[in-house]
Amino acid sequence: MPVPDHFEGPVTVYLNFEGKDDLVGIIQLLHKMGLPVYFDRFKTANLIHTQVSIPSSRSPLELIDRLCLFTGLDYGFFHNAVVIGMPERFWPSKGPPKASDLDAAALQRARELVEELDDESIEVRESATRELVRLGMGVRPLLEAQRNRKEVEIVSRCAAIIRCLRLPWLGAFGPAACLRQQLSAVDQRVLEHVRIVRPNLTFDKATLCDIMIHLQKNHGVDYAITGDHGRHVVTMASAGQTLLDLLSLITQSNDLDFIVKDRKLIIDTREGIEKRLCPSK
Repeated sequence: MPVPDHFEGPVTVYLNFEGKDDLVGIIQLLHKMGLPVYFDRFKTANLIHTQVSIPSSRSPLELIDRLCLFTGLDYGFFHNAVVIGMPERFWPSKGPPKASDLDAAALQRARELVEELDDESIEVRESATRELVRLGMGVRPLLEAQRNRKEVEIVSRCAAIIRCLRLPWLGAFGPAACLRQQLSAVDQRVLEHVRIVRPNLTFDKATLCDIMIHLQKNHGVDYAITGDHGRHVVTMASAGQTLLDLLSLITQSNDLDFIVKDRKLIIDTREGIEKRLCPSK
């Protein structure tokens, strides 16, 4: 992926990093240079160095490079921001298990189940989904072959099953679950709203619940957070990103995800969201 233009060119700054207490200051400093930066969660105890001084007259990209070099952090470009965090969160070293081929009987059953994904009965569709997941990674080639089908329900469910099978080996950041939904017209308008609005947000050690209350009050975003996940603490400052980008960063850095249902953003664990999209998980 090419580096955005605003990461090039000289900059004069003295960056002093002293662990997690300095995050909001670093974020705001880099934002003033036009750099959308977000820190993923990490433990200070896992850093190589927790006190790093970086001299001036470096490009913004060089500043981030050196910060990561001395601390052991890494960075990637996700959701229109440079996300800084532990490398294993971005680039999992363990890949998915090798798919074992289905025998003839299992393959025939899988083909039958794929057709049932478009059944008129939701119970039949969900039962077929669960059974396909139980067949494991060996069913993936068959599912991938359905991507050009004209039946939208089959295409959508096959994609969701593939994601269910791959979920434990994915990196922390990727497309939000709401982008994989088949939405009603009303919920589609909610999604379009979060795609367009660009809120000006700065939070230092705020809870996810506090942030969502702010968004509800100031941007008309209704929400529901399952369990006690609203207690997750977030430090962030927006730099022109859309609300979709910001929510993706905030939720995924806490191993959460979100969908749109009944005009609300539903926030849950990644596994919880996948169960809603793919009931067999």
